[in-house]
Amino acid sequence: MKRYGPALACACLVLVAGCGAGGDAQQDSAAEQVAALEAGGDIPALDRTAGLLGPDADGNGVRDDIDRYLAGLALEPTQASAAEQFARALQSTLAADPADEAAVRQAALGLSRAGQCLAFRHVPNRSGLITALEGFTADTRERSARYMGFNRALSGSVSRLLSGDTCDG
Repeated sequence: MKRYGPALACACLVLVAGCGAGGDAQQDSAAEQVAALEAGGDIPALDRTAGLLGPDADGNGVRDDIDRYLAGLALEPTQASAAEQFARALQSTLAADPADEAAVRQAALGLSRAGQCLAFRHVPNRSGLITALEGFTADTRERSARYMGFNRALSGSVSRLLSGDTCDG
C-alpha cells in the first residue's frame, strides 16, 4: 500500500489553511502547493468540485477519485472489497442529513459494519487506510462541514458491538 506520510499531512494542512473565502495570494500559493504534490504523485489527485458527493461514473457509491486511489493499493481481492465497502460507507455519511436521526443511524451502522469488515478481512494498515479515506472523503469545505455535522449528530449516541463477518461482498 502506498503511504503518503508527511506529504499528505502537509497537503491536508495546506488545504485547511486555504479553505477561507476569497482568493488572496496565500490561498493561491496553497492551491499551487497541493497541485504540485498531486502532479508529482506525492498525494492522490482528488476531486474538489462543488457538491457533497462528487462524480461516481460507475455508480458503486464511491467517488471516482477514491476508486482510483483504492485501485492503486496492493490489496487482495477480498481486502479491496472491504476497503471499497468502507469508502462507500464514508460517502453515505455525506449523503445522510444530520437532522434526520434515522438516516444518521443507518449511515453509522454502515460505517460500523464496514470498519468491522476491514478487521475481518485483515486489511493491512487498517487505521492508516481509515484516516486516509476520511481525509479524502471530506476534502472540501462543504464535505468536511457535512462530515463534522454527521459526527455531531452521533455525539452522545450508543451503539452495539458488531461481531462476525459484516462484509457486503
